[in-house]
Amino acid sequence: MQIKNQQKPFGVASMTVVVLLSISILSCTKSSQLSSFEIPAEEIAANAASNEAASTYQGQQTWPMDQTEWIPCANNGNGEYVKFEGYVHFTSTMTVNNNHFTLVTHINPNEVSGTGLITGSKYVASGGGQQIYSGSFVNGQSIARGYTRIMFTGAGPGNNLAIVFKAQVIVNASGDISNQSLEIKNTCN
Repeated sequence: MQIKNQQKPFGVASMTVVVLLSISILSCTKSSQLSSFEIPAEEIAANAASNEAASTYQGQQTWPMDQTEWIPCANNGNGEYVKFEGYVHFTSTMTVNNNHFTLVTHINPNEVSGTGLITGSKYVASGGGQQIYSGSFVNGQSIARGYTRIMFTGAGPGNNLAIVFKAQVIVNASGDISNQSLEIKNTCN
């Protein structure tokens, strides 16, 4: 078993961060049966300014995935690039209560498979993750936390890769990042 900590974000992890930021900016719609996100900005602003009970907005979306990633476990431990195709599914729930919001996003690969560019070995992606972003509409203070674990499983022993991505960013009321951490751990087995 090999364990490697990677300093440079992996493509799937980068996509997770981009999705988290995109969803928090674009927001969602107040329906649990959506196929895409909409922007109910006026409704969110009105609920944020009122003293009413919490409002919840839900949405889901599927994005195509077409990228090539380095799998260090492949090709008898020599590594190889693997081209992945399929879809990544996202579901989100945003709760707005007075001047506070919380956004929870779940991500998972859907029908994502890959082929090694040298060996032709086949891989299947599985796993998923959750990101939580919460903050204040009054002073801009916020916190974002995320955990994602994606498995790339190939035929035979020793060429499977697990990627664990953990992140946290805390923004203080002045808008400065007061704390941030990023950990990406690759494990071959």
